[in-house]
Amino acid sequence: MRGLDAGHVEGKKRVPGDGDLAVHPVAPFRPFPTRQRRSILHTANFWRRNAARSRAAKAVKSGEIVTLLILSRTALFHQLQFTSDGFWEQRRGQFGKVARTDRLFSITTTRLKAEAERQRVCYQRDLSARTSPKTP
Repeated sequence: MRGLDAGHVEGKKRVPGDGDLAVHPVAPFRPFPTRQRRSILHTANFWRRNAARSRAAKAVKSGEIVTLLILSRTALFHQLQFTSDGFWEQRRGQFGKVARTDRLFSITTTRLKAEAERQRVCYQRDLSARTSPKTP
């Protein structure tokens, strides 16, 4: 804060419009260095959530982008957070509402719920947009 306060005091001493602005940049734009990373979705039930969180943290350390879906056998509304371990964690009820337009309660399997969530967030998280599995 001392640096901020000192800068504020110095700025108040300056006359508006007195500084010279660069007409052109000193150096051309340099792209930010990145590398291709794989995005994955892990699904776990409520009872195995801690092991799944450990696997997700390990995957993040190896350079993957991870979304962890933890489902309980309830109808609780879903919650989403970005954890301090660096992955997206979505949790709550397998039968619960995810989006505002969803039904309050829907009967589904873990596999179908996970695939529906993959479809819903595939573009935001760069997950492969596989089609939903066929049910017999």
